[in-house]
Amino acid sequence: GNDNDNDTNEEVPMRGVVQAISRNIQDLTVVLCSTSNAPLFLKYTPPNTTDTDENSITDNSNSNTSDNISNISINAKDEAGPLATLIASCAATLPLQSPSYAGLTLGVEENAPDACEETMNVSYKGFAKRCVTMASRRLASDLDQTCGVISLLSREEQNQSKASGAGAGAENDMDKDKASSASSTDDTYVQSFMRSKLLLRYFALLARAGIMHGMVEGDDEDKDIFTSLSVAGILKALMDSATIANTTATNMGTANADIDDDADADAADTKSTIKSFQNASVLMVALILSTLPYCVHFLPQYFVNDLMTKMDAIMNTYKSPFQPGVGIMSILLEKELLEEDVSDDAGDEDDDEEDEDDEEEAAAPACADTLQDLFRTVRSLVTSFYSSSTSTLPTKFALLSDAPWKNLEGKEKEYAPMEGDADDELAKRKEFEKYLRYTGEEKLYIELPSESVHVHDNVHVGLGKLFGYLMQVGAGGQMEGIPLTLQCPSTEGIIFGRLSIFDAASDENDDDDDDEEEEITNPRIKAYVKTFNVMDRFFLAESVRDCLICHRAKVSDTGVESGSAKEAAEQIWAVSELFVSPPNGAAAAAANKMEEDGTGMDTGSGSDDSSMGVECGIVETILSLILQSPRGIHSASSMSPIYLSRILIHLTKDKPNLISEVVVMTVMNLFNDFMPSLSPISKESLSNWLAIHLTNTDYQWPGIVWNSWSPYVVKGMARIENSEQKRNSRGEFVTHVMASVNSFVASPKIILKECLPPQSPLADYIVPPGKPSASASAS
Repeated sequence: GNDNDNDTNEEVPMRGVVQAISRNIQDLTVVLCSTSNAPLFLKYTPPNTTDTDENSITDNSNSNTSDNISNISINAKDEAGPLATLIASCAATLPLQSPSYAGLTLGVEENAPDACEETMNVSYKGFAKRCVTMASRRLASDLDQTCGVISLLSREEQNQSKASGAGAGAENDMDKDKASSASSTDDTYVQSFMRSKLLLRYFALLARAGIMHGMVEGDDEDKDIFTSLSVAGILKALMDSATIANTTATNMGTANADIDDDADADAADTKSTIKSFQNASVLMVALILSTLPYCVHFLPQYFVNDLMTKMDAIMNTYKSPFQPGVGIMSILLEKELLEEDVSDDAGDEDDDEEDEDDEEEAAAPACADTLQDLFRTVRSLVTSFYSSSTSTLPTKFALLSDAPWKNLEGKEKEYAPMEGDADDELAKRKEFEKYLRYTGEEKLYIELPSESVHVHDNVHVGLGKLFGYLMQVGAGGQMEGIPLTLQCPSTEGIIFGRLSIFDAASDENDDDDDDEEEEITNPRIKAYVKTFNVMDRFFLAESVRDCLICHRAKVSDTGVESGSAKEAAEQIWAVSELFVSPPNGAAAAAANKMEEDGTGMDTGSGSDDSSMGVECGIVETILSLILQSPRGIHSASSMSPIYLSRILIHLTKDKPNLISEVVVMTVMNLFNDFMPSLSPISKESLSNWLAIHLTNTDYQWPGIVWNSWSPYVVKGMARIENSEQKRNSRGEFVTHVMASVNSFVASPKIILKECLPPQSPLADYIVPPGKPSASASAS
């Protein structure tokens, strides 16, 4: 094999919190794996004892075609046991704890008791294999749901197929497919994507821990068997499938370029199919890119470069729905609105604005698609990692390198000197065995099943169709016996617009850093701008989005409640613990300079200044999501404006000294730098959010901010000679905020007394024109 085990041996400084996690894993495994507790926590049902007939076990030696789909249902939870099922479930739903579950898997695997009298001669070994098998089954199901794999058989054909023994459980599977396609407005595919993403991360970490095959011989070759895959193997399968889906969409688009989809229902179906294949291709690319940063420790450079080259072809044809000025999803207009600057210091800035006109025209748009951002980030990361002599990741985001399994204590062993061993050689071997290592007979593979399995509460799920189907499409055919297609109408809720509200991350070769630094007076924003590079910012924003999706309040089909806005806010703040001191470069120099200047104060967001400014990235991410919050009742995105508002309210109440000021500064940046460029619906979303935020935080908003906004309303929206009112985006934003707040209160007097500063000219604009003003009512 070609497995690279360097990650299991390399010496990497371990964060204090990771050391604490290692100790917790150690203590937990002692309890779980004791001979008295093992029958309770580690119990499982061996596959051969499942109550099925002689055909219940599927032969996985062939490709995932319809001929190999078993007609027997296996209870995956019983086979895995409660603890393995729980670990697989947690690994698929908790984005910040992935290394912990990989460490716990290793700890239980190596400490589980073998058959003995205390365990009634039952062996509990093989725990890691049960975890991987359960996670593999979940992954196969979630990949199918993410890409919208559905059956084309009619109900009658399904019943005939079932009666003839061609696929028991197919009716339930068909019901699930129909339900899925009928409820395309829910976020089922979003949750499936998140579970797939986190399970692939879990497998990558297990490979780093030495439990699974990272890469084996033949992984870089084309194959049509997808039942036993290494981590590199499943990434290659995803890449090949994405390429086929993209090529299919391109060919169909070319062949049907002249068809008018408005006049022909079949043409509309064809257009929908093309879009589904495009979206499936993009989502598989996103899964690969999200997993690669956790795999560079054991994947060779040529393999990763080959994946990136193939992704180039897909990304070159990808059209972002968030391109400024194009479509309803865009956050920014194509061009900034031209309007009079009526601020008090407008005269002082005229010359500067004229000098910057040419630069602004040539600058790249501030809004970036998160998929494009992910692609750029991963490309930069792998290039830097493989070119570094120390193989150091060029980011201070610690989740990529955390390895709590490296600090687990090994089991006591007898050491027999080998022939020719010197004392120091024997000592080295003893030192090495101080830490726990996987001692299984062979490393594990991702096993993608093709049988029907009870994965989600007694629901039959046909698994493992995606790769086989796309390979058949790539070969010019279909899956014989079970015609399938992809129904993936949207990527909403997975791919978001990205708005960089604060200044761009510093470049170590930028000669103008000193000039820019003088303009930043807030130490937290200064820390964020100067010490968080582009990669740090991306991983911070991605972690916040993952927490928002995974910890949102949900109610299962059985009525079990999980998640809440408060829980999501707590997990988002925990992201601040995932940043370590900058490894090198300009970020480290900037951090040192801030310490010398005395601005590197403790923010309370971490044990040192390495995470100072992280609150700016958190608020920036949430507000950028508010600007693009769902814009229709049929949206699949879980990022509703009310949900995001509650998150910010919880963060503000939990960390008032940090979040409150950053919220104000972020809104000020949006107001000053982006308001004329924001699309109308984005401005409306922002104003509605601010009204809700003010109402729920006792109208705590600096009077100096209200005063600085007043000219945009009083002067910017003044009536001119012909009685027409001036248009001013900033003034309209302020009046919309006050109107929204007014709709939440019993009387405008509350706004006048509790919200606006004394003698504010904005008092006359609280209520719409034609009604008594708040100042008149107050008098």
